[in-house]
Amino acid sequence: MIGDTFVTADSTSDVIHDADLLDHESRHSEQWAGFGAVNFMASYVANSAVSGMVVGDRACANYFEADAGFREGGYDFC
Repeated sequence: MIGDTFVTADSTSDVIHDADLLDHESRHSEQWAGFGAVNFMASYVANSAVSGMVVGDRACANYFEADAGFREGGYDFC
């Protein structure tokens, strides 16, 4: 995610019809705005790294993913 843009392998049609995913990504945009670009990116990367080391994947112990909603972001395994 960069500001209000995110990259996905999903088709445009799938994304625009997935209200949960759009809510999740919108929350990341709010996080970006609240933390500022540099602080958000540094904090997100650090949270992802720690999550990977602690629980084995980048999302389940990542504050930003938890705050945006695991289920909504497709992290049903967290």
